[in-house]
Amino acid sequence: MHYNNLGRSGLKVSQLSYGAWVSFGNQLDVKEAKALLQCCRDHGVNFFDNAEVYANGRAEEIMGQAFRELGWKRSDLVVSTKIFWGGQGPNDKGLSRKHIVEGTKASLKRLDMDYVDVIYCHRPDAATPIEETVRAMNHVIDSGWAFYWGTSEWSAQQLTEAWAVASRLDLVGPIVEQPEYNLLSRHKVEAEYLPLYSTYGLGLTTWSPLASGVLTGKYNKGNIPPDSRFSLDNYKNLASRSLVDDVLRKVDGLKPIADELGATLAQLAIAWCASNPNVSSVITGATKESQIIENMKALEVLPKLTPDVLEKIEAIAQSKPKRPESYRLRTSKPGDYPASLEVFFYVFFFLVTKNCFYVLEKSKFLKNSEPFFYFLSKIFFEFKIFILKSCFRKLSQTKSNMSCKISCLNNIYNQVSFIAILSVSQTTGSSFHGLETDCIKTVVKLLCEIIYEEIELKFYVLALHGYPAHTQRTEDFLCEKFWKWEKSRGLA
Repeated sequence: MHYNNLGRSGLKVSQLSYGAWVSFGNQLDVKEAKALLQCCRDHGVNFFDNAEVYANGRAEEIMGQAFRELGWKRSDLVVSTKIFWGGQGPNDKGLSRKHIVEGTKASLKRLDMDYVDVIYCHRPDAATPIEETVRAMNHVIDSGWAFYWGTSEWSAQQLTEAWAVASRLDLVGPIVEQPEYNLLSRHKVEAEYLPLYSTYGLGLTTWSPLASGVLTGKYNKGNIPPDSRFSLDNYKNLASRSLVDDVLRKVDGLKPIADELGATLAQLAIAWCASNPNVSSVITGATKESQIIENMKALEVLPKLTPDVLEKIEAIAQSKPKRPESYRLRTSKPGDYPASLEVFFYVFFFLVTKNCFYVLEKSKFLKNSEPFFYFLSKIFFEFKIFILKSCFRKLSQTKSNMSCKISCLNNIYNQVSFIAILSVSQTTGSSFHGLETDCIKTVVKLLCEIIYEEIELKFYVLALHGYPAHTQRTEDFLCEKFWKWEKSRGLA
């Protein structure tokens, strides 16, 4: 067994790990769980994953009792749990400080442990401010209930927001994300998170390497084995969505490749996940010792995944995500700007001369952010960052009512940070390092300092799309919008 650092942390986790989803409490009792856990340890597994929602907490109880009866040294284990769904009450779910603290205490009680090594936010919570969640997770760490915190199924946008808040407050950010990752589900790991690995040192503990058993080939004959996951009532909808002809044809196509390597389909699928250098640990599941033994043999397949073999797998799976076209810099020739960017430049310098700054409405900003990609990319590539700094300084020196206070500042800060880093990394084909990344963050920070105190107006993003650059119509439209706003504020 090989042990990887969990992201940029010093914590070592086994390359393959074991998760209690579906198995403990649903299909296995303590005696059976002990046998499986012992089999995992015999193969070098040290990382065990759980969640408060698994079997309504029963999975944590079974794992805790099994560990206690096995008598293992706690420092030899890396145990994680996840917080989000804790009960039916209005405060028994989500990522509020109340539920994070109470949910963590309840999980530790069920696990019969003083601490877990990693605690995850099981899903993002749109109803709770990200700052509250970040502060609460740091409280959990400061209280000694966990050493590290992470997320599960968060978007790159949400992760970046969490890191930005943690950085601003001098707190600990998430070190790990737990997404679904397999040959049939790859977008987040291979595309969306791409700029985050080197920028933030994000680690991954991925789940469902076998796509809930689909990649084992056991469903390809059209029947669902009675002891399989899809035979459970709670998974029948998932089965109907997963067992489609196109997917089953791909699984059939992978079988000859597995045979050529002397492996099972399951071993091939797990080894393929583990071959991704950004994956710290692949979480496997099993209800039988024989399944664990088979899963662990995936490590023997890993060295056989040569570039040629991976190319064959790709030809069958045809699931590699494409780089989003909107993240690339598209110009007809060097020095040209897209029309939408020229509008943005016009708007930006118009605002500077008017000594006022307009904030993009959050919902529309996210839908119309492409001009900002262009804007930041061209600025950095042409070394004109000093222009931005001087403009920002000019704005910050204006009357106090121009240092505006807005409730959405943190969201804008984080969105711009993510877009800036994503824009440049996708344009150049690699993540930004060192000075360039610092420059991006400096510009964004300056932006936030300027608009931090007070503002309620919204910039109508119609100005950025649908209006050709440098036309009287565009100029009239922008001026009319700005003059109306100034008049409403008593500035005109």
